[in-house]
Amino acid sequence: MNTPRRLIGVLIVAAFAGGCTDQLTQPNGADEAINPASGNAAQDNPASAWSASGPGTVTLLSDGVTADPKMSYLLNPAGFSTQTWQLSTTATKSQTVTLPFHYNGFHAFFQVTVFVQVFHTTGAGTSTTTLISQGPVDCCTPPSGGFNLSGSTTLNVAPGDVYGFRFGGSNFDSNNQLGGTFSVDLHPDNKDECKKGGWEQFGFRNQGQCVRFIETGKDSR
Repeated sequence: MNTPRRLIGVLIVAAFAGGCTDQLTQPNGADEAINPASGNAAQDNPASAWSASGPGTVTLLSDGVTADPKMSYLLNPAGFSTQTWQLSTTATKSQTVTLPFHYNGFHAFFQVTVFVQVFHTTGAGTSTTTLISQGPVDCCTPPSGGFNLSGSTTLNVAPGDVYGFRFGGSNFDSNNQLGGTFSVDLHPDNKDECKKGGWEQFGFRNQGQCVRFIETGKDSR
């Protein structure tokens, strides 16, 4: 009689352990994969690190991996022709990307111009669209004396596509310098940026999804 009881006990323990294992490896209602190494929800990164280029002193302030892509430039003397800088990345997946941007700087005072273009390079070639074009103007109508610009654009990208922004300008000033900072605002910084339709420029489907990202860091775009 003792042998069957021990056998039954072993079978019960084994069955219980197996049930626990199934429950741990396949949690009920889970909607996000968990990265065991970090303990955070696994997130898709639609692009590789961003890079910056152009004449003069160019500084990549953030490559977009842990913070929004951002660069600065300074060229002095700049000459009297249009100068161009670039902030770009390479797509790693097929998707629609929303690209809000912010551009501020100083291009002196006389005959000042400033522009922003978005470009998209595929196997078929490069398409370029001008988003902002201002000047030439003199002191002190912006962009003369300084400028602070923002906007947003959307692209449909595929793996291997190179895309981003080209921007810059010119002047005919004896103070012949061009300087600026350009950032691509891929993520909201606070809940207020999700309100009044702000969620749309970051590519979220609704305001609640945007607020959820602020509260949890979970990016479900």
